[in-house]
Amino acid sequence: MEFEFSKGIASGISREEIEKLLQPGKGVRFFLSFDQTLEKLFCHYSLTSYQKINFYYPLVGVLVLLAFLIADYQIAPDAIYAMFYARLLGCASICFSVLVFVKNPHLTDVRKTHRNTQLAMCVCALVVHGSLLFIGSVAARHGNFHYQTGSLLIIILLCTLVSVHFRYVLPTILVILVSQLYFSKFVINARAPVFLDHVFIFSAVAAFACLANARMEHEVRKNFLQSLLLELKKEKLEQAKAALLQLSISDPLTGLLNRRGFEQSMSKIWLSAIRHKYSMSLLMVDIDFFKQYNDSQGHPKGDLALKMIAEVFQQQLKRPDDMVARWGGEEFAIVLPQTDKQAGLLIAESIRKAIWEKHIVHPESQFENRMTVSIGIVTTIPKPNSSYEGLIQQADTLLYQAKNGGRNRVQQ
Repeated sequence: MEFEFSKGIASGISREEIEKLLQPGKGVRFFLSFDQTLEKLFCHYSLTSYQKINFYYPLVGVLVLLAFLIADYQIAPDAIYAMFYARLLGCASICFSVLVFVKNPHLTDVRKTHRNTQLAMCVCALVVHGSLLFIGSVAARHGNFHYQTGSLLIIILLCTLVSVHFRYVLPTILVILVSQLYFSKFVINARAPVFLDHVFIFSAVAAFACLANARMEHEVRKNFLQSLLLELKKEKLEQAKAALLQLSISDPLTGLLNRRGFEQSMSKIWLSAIRHKYSMSLLMVDIDFFKQYNDSQGHPKGDLALKMIAEVFQQQLKRPDDMVARWGGEEFAIVLPQTDKQAGLLIAESIRKAIWEKHIVHPESQFENRMTVSIGIVTTIPKPNSSYEGLIQQADTLLYQAKNGGRNRVQQ
């Protein structure tokens, strides 16, 4: 089974396998990752689905970082340039991470592309966190020990708005948490109440943010599977519709087009011939003495004979645009686009000869106990606003002239 989802290709995945993953109580099986085939497709789904989100949110983050310059100036006006450069570093790292999403992911190595984008966002978050630690140290020298809690926003944004997966979020958040507490305890020497305040606030925010991230990723993966399942069902439905359509225009016995299929194809061929002004030939073919064959040999053998005749037609018609249909009973219609009168006659004779040489035994035949066919052939260049019904009538008339003229012959 092959299907396409978000321009990604996955093979060997069945609807039953996806439904099994979506069963209640089975979610933990895909909580962090799928198997290799599904994971590759999910990576592409994640990259393409959240490309715009991951492009715009960092730009909002840049504006927020720069907006805090107003607060920086109020707290430490003499160190505003140092704070400005620190924030500029954070903005530069954010802009760098944005560039990762400008280019569309490559299908050939989508998992590597996905991993690189996730790592780029995590590194960006750590750089911004480092710049905020520096700004926090400047604020601490001016007696503001709570100013550095801006890293809480980094934790919340990384775990919620920005679509970073849990396996990348967890170690990043742990680094932010440990470095923040180390910074508060040993760098700015925060008082015990302030340090404890930081411990509880950062630990609680980090824990809840990571849990929220894990839950969100679980739901995203679940939605991905449901979307995949819907697409798979849609493809199966399209296949079923195509199969029904094929059945509606095919003769179940011979596998050739039926009367309805002939009319649909003939309309297209006729219009094409009018548009391009080329000639076309129509052959009406009838099996000689077929009623007598059925009466003497039985209908099962009659059906087998029809199949053998249909095989001869398919073998003789080499061009992909040539069309053969079972017109009804033992009568067949063959359409030869871009075929003039002489070429059509040669093809008709080759068909008649091939059936003769097939040597299908027919005890009631007048021709050496062989099954034979009579063919009426007409060639024309269709004119604008004309219909092919007249052509069929002409070919049918020529067919009966062939039969009345002795059978086993081509009448033009």
